[in-house]
Amino acid sequence: MYTEKAAASYNDSPRTIKYQEDLAAYNTKVDSDAPGYTTNDVATKKELESNYNRLASDYAVVSSSATSTNEIIAIQNTKHNDSSVNAAYARQLAAYNNLPDKVKSAGELITTYNENTDQLSANIATSISEDANNQAIAAIPDDLNTLKTEVATVMAANTETPVYIDSQKDENGVVYADLFGVKYVGQNGDGKTSMD
Repeated sequence: MYTEKAAASYNDSPRTIKYQEDLAAYNTKVDSDAPGYTTNDVATKKELESNYNRLASDYAVVSSSATSTNEIIAIQNTKHNDSSVNAAYARQLAAYNNLPDKVKSAGELITTYNENTDQLSANIATSISEDANNQAIAAIPDDLNTLKTEVATVMAANTETPVYIDSQKDENGVVYADLFGVKYVGQNGDGKTSMD
C-alpha cells in the first residue's frame, strides 16, 4: 500500500507531469524541425538547445524526486518484509480468528438490535401514552366525562356554541362576568355580558 502511494505521489505530481509534457513537446519539435537532431537553421538550433537545457535542469529535479520516492519505497518494502512485523500481524490475525463468531459480528448484531428496538420503543411509547390517557379519562367523574363528550361533539360539528355565565354587578353598577378568573365587562348596556 505504501509503495503504491509513494509511486502515485511521484507519478501524479505536477512537476513530473509538466516535465513529461515538456519532453513530449521537445521531441515533437525535434522530429519536425531537426530530424536526427540536426538542423542548419540557426534559430531552430538555438531554440532546441535552450529547451534541451531547461529540460535537463527539470530532469535533475524530477530525477531527485524519483530517487527520494524509490528510497521511501525501499524503506517501506523493508518494513513490510520485516519478520517482526509479519510475526506481529500473524499473531493479531490468529487472535482475531480465535474470537467467537458472535464477537466478530458484534457490530452487525448491535446495528440490527438498534434498528429493531428503535421501532419497538416508539410503539411502546405510543401505547403507554394512549393507555394513560384512556385510564385518566375513565377515572374522571361522570359530569366531566359528559362535558368531555359534549365538547367533542361540538368540536366535531365545528359550530359555535354559546357559553352562558351569570352576570354580576360591581359596586359601581358595571355588569360583568367572571370566566376562569378573567373578568368580562358588559358592553352594550343590556345588563348581560356576552362574548363571541
